[in-house]
Amino acid sequence: MFPTRPFLIPMCFLAFVFVGSMTVLAQNDNQAWLAGRKSLLKKDNLGIDFYFEIRVREDARQAYGYFFGPTIAYKVKPWLRVGGAFRVIHIKRGDQGFAKIRRPEFVFTFSQKLTGRLHFALRNRYEYFSREGRDDTDRLRSRITFSSPLRRGALTGLYFSNEFFYVAETGFWERNRVIPIGFNFKVGRKQKLKLFYMIEHLRRGSRDFHSLGVFYSF
Repeated sequence: MFPTRPFLIPMCFLAFVFVGSMTVLAQNDNQAWLAGRKSLLKKDNLGIDFYFEIRVREDARQAYGYFFGPTIAYKVKPWLRVGGAFRVIHIKRGDQGFAKIRRPEFVFTFSQKLTGRLHFALRNRYEYFSREGRDDTDRLRSRITFSSPLRRGALTGLYFSNEFFYVAETGFWERNRVIPIGFNFKVGRKQKLKLFYMIEHLRRGSRDFHSLGVFYSF
């Protein structure tokens, strides 16, 4: 059950305004991402979750992507976490309806405390795409994140990240995602919320997208 704490009223209002502003930025094929993660098992250094996500674009009413599936992570060292996932993806391809994709993943993340208030993390992910009616493909992703903790009521931190996508088939970085600002909130003993603004650049066609994101874990 959602905790009844005074800060939840302004925090929920902020989330409402953040999501509501999708309609302002959802022009020129810009997007909004709504995602969540449910913890299924957490024991010692092992964690198993279920991930789900919906992506919308245009007037913030048209969903074009659905992502869901289990994830697993194991903390090998204080500075190293390894894991994987299996995602089922339904993504819209123009007027051809939704393509069905199965995507196994392998992830390893290095993290380090740089100063008293600055943290660094490097996440590397290998993804394998199995698509109906198309050849299988794969790609590598590498994301750098800098974060700083805060103690401002429900607000617990700020972060910045920069991620590159590399496709071996073409030998190019196919896209880049930058989050110039993200906010971390704690809304309960086991509930967390992330709000972020993201700029995505696609090498093909030199196209840019602007997205608002909400990520809720519980």
